[in-house]
Amino acid sequence: SRRVTSSRLATAHVEPSSDAFHAQDCLLARVLAMRNRIRLVTNVPSLRPALDRAVGVPAGTSLCMPVATDRTGVSLADLGAPDLRAALDVQADESIVITLSRLVSVKRLDLVLDVIEKVKASNRPVRFVICGDGTEFGALLDDAQRRDLEGWIHFLGHVGNPAPLLAEADVVLNPSDSEGGM
Repeated sequence: SRRVTSSRLATAHVEPSSDAFHAQDCLLARVLAMRNRIRLVTNVPSLRPALDRAVGVPAGTSLCMPVATDRTGVSLADLGAPDLRAALDVQADESIVITLSRLVSVKRLDLVLDVIEKVKASNRPVRFVICGDGTEFGALLDDAQRRDLEGWIHFLGHVGNPAPLLAEADVVLNPSDSEGGM
């Protein structure tokens, strides 16, 4: 893999399309990438050619750089939705709220804990699942324990294939400060 020397990255996490990329964004990304002012990065190797084509840069310009939730290995979440409900003892009348994120401060997972406290106070049948890992894992776990949220929240760690979880979720909660367009 090539070393990333630019301090700015433009990332793609899904297949680029004309619906997602406006012409002016493509032009700006192309100019900045060709001047080595930004690096085009995807977290999935198969997306590199599509990203290069969508932006209009030479093939092989973009890089693949896994994010914190892209570690190898198998986690509980990789078992699939029916096994997940059973493994976590989620009852049929309970809703599932999933957060899939790197566990870093800009993702504002502290707000997820605030939501859980409010749901707990109202005694609603909801189970929260946080998938991913990162530098804030220890602090989040400590905060959840301090708030006495045991039984309301499950930290699953890395999720290699989040699709079954997302399909099983009643709500996906993403309080991130770093995803301005979502």
